[in-house]
Amino acid sequence: MKAEAEAVEELVRSKAIRLVDELFLECKPDHKGGTVRRRAYWECLALYGRLRDEGVAVHQWWG
Repeated sequence: MKAEAEAVEELVRSKAIRLVDELFLECKPDHKGGTVRRRAYWECLALYGRLRDEGVAVHQWWG
């Protein structure tokens, strides 16, 4: 499964992430000058750790 960070955070909140075994996560870190809300790199890393704690094999998607 491939998903963006916002969708994955909702899966974690709803506990539906327990149905996922492996995930390719697209988490775009913040770049200066961008108008789109992106997250800081440390926020991406924290989400990776949280997913691993939930038992999900998570990989970074460079898309």
